[in-house]
Amino acid sequence: FLGHAVAAVSGFSIDAVRSGLAPASSALFKVSSISGLVVLGVILLALFRRRVLRGPISTSEGTWDCGYARPAASMQYTASSFAQPLTAMFGTILRIRSHQPSFLKGGGPAGDSGDPGVFFPEGAAFESHSEDFFLKSLYGPIFKAVEKVALMLRFLQSGRVQLYILYIALTLFVLLIWCLR
Repeated sequence: FLGHAVAAVSGFSIDAVRSGLAPASSALFKVSSISGLVVLGVILLALFRRRVLRGPISTSEGTWDCGYARPAASMQYTASSFAQPLTAMFGTILRIRSHQPSFLKGGGPAGDSGDPGVFFPEGAAFESHSEDFFLKSLYGPIFKAVEKVALMLRFLQSGRVQLYILYIALTLFVLLIWCLR
């Protein structure tokens, strides 16, 4: 469609322009055709979805509430509980430290004092920690050294635009010399 306009602007003949643009126009025709089919497929899927979901409205409920009538935020799973199978498998490598459950009120589950708090404690706590070996012994010292160097070079950042332009010019000059050697 643009052959005549390209020929008029470039000064080439219409046949030269058409032969030069032939490979690009066939590739563009294929891409346009596939794009059109994809758009048509998306429209058909949207219409199909609308027709299928025209029925009763679906509702959502709590997933896996573990049989509790009214679960609270304190009953939610933590990242530790989800990662427990892997951390148990690699516990020796991860060096996991855990603090065993301690019952907050009402005593513990053992004992026969007749107190219902013994069998139904009001709460319990459990904590587990694993030290990140690489963060503590590899990345930590590297970041501390970088921080030390950055603090020593803090005087370079004085807030003067002229100095920043000078720094950039010197850097470009050093890079130019380095590239030309």
